[in-house]
Amino acid sequence: MSALRVYDPRRDEVQAAAVLGRAFARDPAVEYMLGTAPPLRRTTWLLRQGMRASDAEAGGGHINLVGDPIAGVATWIPPGCDPIPSFWRHMRLGGYGVFWRCPRALPAVLRRDADAEERYRRDLEQPEWVLDLLGVDPAHQGTGLGRRLVQGGLDRADTDGVPVYLQTYRIENVAWYRTLGFGVVSDGSRGDVPRGWGMRRMPR
Repeated sequence: MSALRVYDPRRDEVQAAAVLGRAFARDPAVEYMLGTAPPLRRTTWLLRQGMRASDAEAGGGHINLVGDPIAGVATWIPPGCDPIPSFWRHMRLGGYGVFWRCPRALPAVLRRDADAEERYRRDLEQPEWVLDLLGVDPAHQGTGLGRRLVQGGLDRADTDGVPVYLQTYRIENVAWYRTLGFGVVSDGSRGDVPRGWGMRRMPR
């Protein structure tokens, strides 16, 4: 059984982004932004930007990987860091590519980001760890890798004595996260954005 390890952007970015792209290929929020069954290269690019933003906001060192080759990715944002990078910070991290890679998606991307930001601002109780992204390659789903990735962060949060917060747009994930001790703290989205949930697990 391969151990969890810390992400190295120079070595791991391409492979980790590919895993997230495959894991989120049919995610309702991704399809809302990029269209139904979007090309894998677009999904991978979008998730790569999200991973970069998480790593930047966390100050590095808070993305965990499992498998060699990589089979699962979890990105964490520690207490005290803002999980919502500004539009311009996204641009500096490479998000400007949305203008030429998928320009028609930009309005939907901005609406989905505004929905997530509103939920974060309403739900977050500092200090909290935030599970920003979790993805397991479809070929390895159902093997316990996702649970291992999350549990590593939960153990750290328990040591710190702080809650863990996350958002999801997949109703199937709500039941799965409940098995890890999370409860729903908000339900619903703004406008035509797919239904989303905010969830929290208290320290143990």
